[in-house]
Amino acid sequence: MLVADDDRRFRRIVAAVLSDEPDISVVGEAGNGYQALAQSLRLVPDVVLLDVRMPGGGVEAARSIHRRMPGVKIMMLTCSDDDEDVYGALKAGATGYVLKEGFIGDLAGIVRAMAQGVGVLLSPSIAAKVVED
Repeated sequence: MLVADDDRRFRRIVAAVLSDEPDISVVGEAGNGYQALAQSLRLVPDVVLLDVRMPGGGVEAARSIHRRMPGVKIMMLTCSDDDEDVYGALKAGATGYVLKEGFIGDLAGIVRAMAQGVGVLLSPSIAAKVVED
C-alpha cells in the first residue's frame, strides 16, 4: 500500500501503524497528489490512501490513478466532510472515504477490507450524508 498525505508527521504515523501489521506492506509514501500518482505507477500498490486536500489534489490524484490503474483500491483518509470533496472523491474512483478522527484503532482493518474489495467503505457520518442525499 501507498500512503499519501502532505503532513509528513501524520504520513509517518500511518505508515508506522500499518507496518506493524504482518499482512500489510507499506511500499511507499507521497507528500502530494503528483507524487502519489508517480509512486502508484512505479510501485503498483493494492491500496492507496490519499488525503483529499493536499498539493496536487487528492481527488485529482484519485482520478488519475483510477483511470490508469483501475484495479487499485483508493481510500481517502481526510479531515474533510465537505460534500464537494466526498462526492468528488467517490466520482473519481475512490471506494473508501474515512475521516482521520478516531481512525487509528481500526485503520488496519479498513485497509484489509479495502484490499479484499468489500465494496465502498465510508465513515459513519459520511455514510449518513450519502444516504440522506
